[in-house]
Amino acid sequence: MKVYFVRHGLAESNLIEVGSTVGQYARLTPEGRTQMAELARFIGKFVTTNTVYTSPLPRTRESARIIADILNMEVMIDERLAEIDKGEWQGKPVSEVIELEAAVDIDDRPFYRPPEGENWLDVGKRVSDCVEELRKIGVEEALLVSHDHPIRMGIGALTNQPVSQWESMRLDNASVTELTYIDGAWQLNDTLHNFRPAAIAKYRLPSRT
Repeated sequence: MKVYFVRHGLAESNLIEVGSTVGQYARLTPEGRTQMAELARFIGKFVTTNTVYTSPLPRTRESARIIADILNMEVMIDERLAEIDKGEWQGKPVSEVIELEAAVDIDDRPFYRPPEGENWLDVGKRVSDCVEELRKIGVEEALLVSHDHPIRMGIGALTNQPVSQWESMRLDNASVTELTYIDGAWQLNDTLHNFRPAAIAKYRLPSRT
C-alpha cells in the first residue's frame, strides 16, 4: 500500500500575527489555492486513486476540493485527519499559546495535553488508525489531506520513530510525502518527502506499476 500525505496550501492561519488568535476556521489564501492546483497536476501524473480523504477543517477541505476537481476524484471527510486539538487553548492569542507551550518541559511536550486537548501521541494514534483501517480493508493507494501536526505525528507513529523526533520533520504547505507498506512495515520515501510544486521540474516521476 502507498499513502500520500498532502499538507494543505498556504492558509490565513499560516500568516497570522503573534497577537492573533489560534483558530480552526482559516481558509486558503490565493497563493495557497494556486499551490494546490500546481500540486494536483503533479500528483495526477502518478496517483491512481479515485478518492481523496481530508480533515474536516476549511483549509484542508478546500485543498482537497481543488485536487478532486482537477483529478476528478471523490472527497471523503475523516475526522481523524483534523489538526491537533489544543482544547482550552483554542482561541487564545498566539503569543499566549507560545508562552503556555514554552512553560512545559521540552522532554514532556510530546506527552502534555492542554486542558481538554490532545498530545502528540493522541494525534499520532488517530492518524495511524485511519491509515491502518484503509490498509486492512484492502485499499492499495490512499491520498490524505491534513495538517502539519497530524501528518508528522501520523508518520512518526506508523514508522515507529521515537516520539522525540516527530517534531523535527519538516512539512511545508502544499507538500506531498509518501509512505509505503513493505514487508510488514511502513517506510518513508526519502525522495518524495515534503515535495513541493517549486521542485517539480527536478523530480523524476515514480513508476505507476
